[in-house]
Amino acid sequence: MKNSSTLSTVNVSCLLEDLDYVHCSWDGQNTPEVNYTFYSRFHLDNSFLECTFYTSEKGSTTGCKQPYNKLETQRFSPFFTKLTYDTGSFLQEHKLKSQVKLNAPVNVTVKNDSNLCFYWNHTNGWYKCLEKEVRYKTNYNKWESSRFSMERPSYCTNLPSGNSTYELQVRFRVVSYCGESIYWSDWSQPVYWGSIWRAMAQD
Repeated sequence: MKNSSTLSTVNVSCLLEDLDYVHCSWDGQNTPEVNYTFYSRFHLDNSFLECTFYTSEKGSTTGCKQPYNKLETQRFSPFFTKLTYDTGSFLQEHKLKSQVKLNAPVNVTVKNDSNLCFYWNHTNGWYKCLEKEVRYKTNYNKWESSRFSMERPSYCTNLPSGNSTYELQVRFRVVSYCGESIYWSDWSQPVYWGSIWRAMAQD
């Protein structure tokens, strides 16, 4: 059983989920042996506040998920967490700018208009700060990928062969001039184009 003297060995990691939530967790992949109490505050806040929504696993609290509603001017100010148990506490400072994980692209569609073009919806107002990665494969061969940071929510390739089948996915990351998060979003649901899929759509 852990006691207050071992709190300094517990690491708290925090992820900013698409500017909607800050999700902090502790003890990595291991289930904590005790239920810690979690507090947090931003640099300009007056005091620490206890978590109002704990996440748990096997009866032990493993993290805290809380709304993120900071103004743009305060968006990436230092974030402090405090984990307590018994009479001990452990304080950490977190830099959230590199810890953003955006939601996966949605509503990905495909259109053949002289070129084969794929379109999608941007996420949560980040369209000026997105690095995109598109990956596609032809006739179920290996993935090919391309990265770009232009604002357009689309990707086009040369006019494809009508006898080929294409599969494409897209994912996002915050680009370097907006902070360059170390996390990519999950891949979008795949979309397809080709003779086989057109025949299926006509059935």
